[in-house]
Amino acid sequence: MKQTLAVILALFLVGCGGSEDSGGSNGTKTGYLTFDGIAGLPYRTASQSGVTDELGRFHYLEGETISFYLGDIVFAQDIPTKPYLTVIDFDQDVVDQIDEGSQVRGMTDHTELVEAASKEQNIVNMTRLLFAITDPPEDKDSDDIALIYISGDVRAAAKAYSFSSPIIFDQDVGNFGSEDLPDNQENLFINYICEKLGQAACLNGGVKEMPASEQAETFGKSQSEDITSTIASKIFLSPRVFEINATDTRVYDVSITAVNLDLNIAELEVKTIDELPDSEGNFPDDPRSVVAIQYGSASNARFGFYATGESGQETSIIANIKLKGDYRWYKKSLRVRLR
Repeated sequence: MKQTLAVILALFLVGCGGSEDSGGSNGTKTGYLTFDGIAGLPYRTASQSGVTDELGRFHYLEGETISFYLGDIVFAQDIPTKPYLTVIDFDQDVVDQIDEGSQVRGMTDHTELVEAASKEQNIVNMTRLLFAITDPPEDKDSDDIALIYISGDVRAAAKAYSFSSPIIFDQDVGNFGSEDLPDNQENLFINYICEKLGQAACLNGGVKEMPASEQAETFGKSQSEDITSTIASKIFLSPRVFEINATDTRVYDVSITAVNLDLNIAELEVKTIDELPDSEGNFPDDPRSVVAIQYGSASNARFGFYATGESGQETSIIANIKLKGDYRWYKKSLRVRLR
C-alpha cells in the first residue's frame, strides 16, 4: 500500500462579483442569452420577468426554469436556467442528446454533438428569425451591445401582430422564409415588422428576405465554442507543472478550483496523454507509463497521481470536467516531469 501524502495545490475560490452567474443581495443570479447576446427578448421565470438587457443578460433564482417569447411566439418554454444559454438550449430534447456526450480521442466530449445540434432545423430557423428582426440602435457602438438586438419598437409591433396560425420552426430550412412561399407565417411576420419600422427592405413594395441558414448554423456553433472557452478559463489546476523525483512513492493530490464560477462538478475523467489515442484514433501498442492516476473524485473536486516512470521522462495529465447542469466538458492539463 502506498503511503499517501496530500500535496494540496489549490487556488482559493474568489468571490463571484462580476462573473457570469453573479447575483444581487436577494439571491438572484445573472445569466447570458448566448455569448454575444440576444438583447430585448422578453423572458419569465417563477420569480423574475422582463427583457434581456443590452448585453443579453437575464435574472433568475437558482433552480428556476425560464421561458423566452416575443408577442405570441414562444422560443423556449420552461427550460432550466444556467449562467449561459444558447438557442440550442431552447430545445430540451436536443440538450438531453448532447448531455449524453460522445467519445472523442478517448474522452467524453460535447463538441461534435453541439455542431450537429446547431444544424437542427428548428434551432436554425429560430435563429434566422431572430436575426431577421434585429434592430440595433443607431447611437450605440456594435461592440457595446448584443449581436442580436430586439428593440422596443420590434417588441411593440410583435405584441400587436395577430397570427392566423403559429410559426412552424420545425420545418425544412429551404421552406422556412422561402420567397416562393410568401404566405408562410414567418414571411408575413418579418415583413410586418419591417414595414412597421420603415426599414429599407420593405420600401417601394420590397420584401424582406430571411437570413441564410448557414449564418444561423455558424452562430450556434461559435456561441457554444466561445462559452466553452470562457468557462474553461475560470477553472484551474495549480501549478501547471510538477517536477518530482522518479523514485518518489508519494501520491500527489491535485485540487480543481475556480475563479468567479460556482464549481459544482458532476463528472470527472482523469487520464494521462499516454493512455489516449492519436489524432487518427489509434492507441499505442506499448504505452509509456510515466505516472498513474490513483483516484479522481468529482464530489471533492480533486484527483491524485504517482510516478511510475524513469528520470528524465515527462507527460501530461488531462482532467476532463463536466459541471452540474451543463452538457459541456472542460479539459484542463497538468505537466509532470520526473527528475
